[in-house]
Amino acid sequence: MNARAVLLQVVLAVLALVAAVLVWQRGSAGLPGEVTVLEFSSRALQRVRFDDEARVVELFRDERNAETLWVRLGEKPGELRGNEMAKSLFTGLAPLKAIRALGVQDEKKLEEMGLTGSPRKLTLTVAGQQQVLTLGARQGEELPNPYARREDGSVFLLGPSLVPQLESAAALLVDRRMHTFELGEFDAFVVFQGANVRSFVVKGAPPEPVTVAPQQTPEAPDELARAWLDRVWRLPPRDMLGRGEEPPGGEPEEVFRVEFKRGGRVLGQLTVARGGEGDFFARTEHTAGWVRLLSGVDALAAMAVTVAAGN
Repeated sequence: MNARAVLLQVVLAVLALVAAVLVWQRGSAGLPGEVTVLEFSSRALQRVRFDDEARVVELFRDERNAETLWVRLGEKPGELRGNEMAKSLFTGLAPLKAIRALGVQDEKKLEEMGLTGSPRKLTLTVAGQQQVLTLGARQGEELPNPYARREDGSVFLLGPSLVPQLESAAALLVDRRMHTFELGEFDAFVVFQGANVRSFVVKGAPPEPVTVAPQQTPEAPDELARAWLDRVWRLPPRDMLGRGEEPPGGEPEEVFRVEFKRGGRVLGQLTVARGGEGDFFARTEHTAGWVRLLSGVDALAAMAVTVAAGN
């Protein structure tokens, strides 16, 4: 889903929410306002699961590092690293709030709201206990349903962003960065290709010009190495594989590797490898696992031979 489609979905969600408030005829009196659906602390929230007819999305904390959030999409064998939006969504659920409390509704009203027999669920695991909300079924191809029913029968009108964000988790909540540092934050790199190893120094940072030179001759810029580094740094991921997920055809074979350094300390690394079916994959210090790359890496791999050999 591209950014334009996501924006359209959010706009439609807001319109649906406004419409739900305007046409509401029964339920608790008063103007819309923030009400608590489920009361719990951010520390107690362990897992969020969203189910509907087309997808399953889970967000959960890392067992060893509570600051790390993982996203699991459907039956994908491994989890993906959650981005800042995912972290904001997760922590923002504590406590779970709604725009309006609508009370307990009769069967006719529940059916009108799409809550009767709806397969859509939001399950929160809090301090080891699961709390399940039934979400209103879709009432059209694009418009989301803002209604949610608690296990005690109480109905609420949710805010406009929660469900659309979970529905678009693959596009919105997955961290697609290869590194957490930027070009210009490292002052050296080392290229490993076959039996060859070659070190370079880097000066400058965007938007200013960046120069690259062999470590042995730091005053002699190497334009080929600079152009190669630029392409390596901008390698775009096509498909993020989950943690522990093996690429088709088995474990890829390394083609070249780059270590990025600052002040002699390793900041991170990038390994580019060829899979058993011919595709190229990459893995870094930040990715959850292997990342399938777009086409065009063959030329970059061929350049790596020259850059590492120095001829």
